[in-house]
Amino acid sequence: SHSFKANLCFVFLMENTLRIILYTLSGIISLHTLGQAVPLFPFMLLGLFLGIQSTKIIDDKVVKKLVLILLFFSGAVLIINNLSVLLY
Repeated sequence: SHSFKANLCFVFLMENTLRIILYTLSGIISLHTLGQAVPLFPFMLLGLFLGIQSTKIIDDKVVKKLVLILLFFSGAVLIINNLSVLLY
């Protein structure tokens, strides 16, 4: 379970680092956007804390399945949204 968590963390770290760089270069992230995001940091930290605490209660196999299901659905939503933009 530790290697799964480490691999997942690495994937998210690399993906989000690349997104931050690309979004900054393309102008999507601006000072205004950062100003809107800063008040959300406490909620992000709360979610992180609750996620860490939940792994002590929920079985690792269930967590793996939940993560895979959520990744699948988030990917499907992204594909559907991008296809709808291309079609219309």
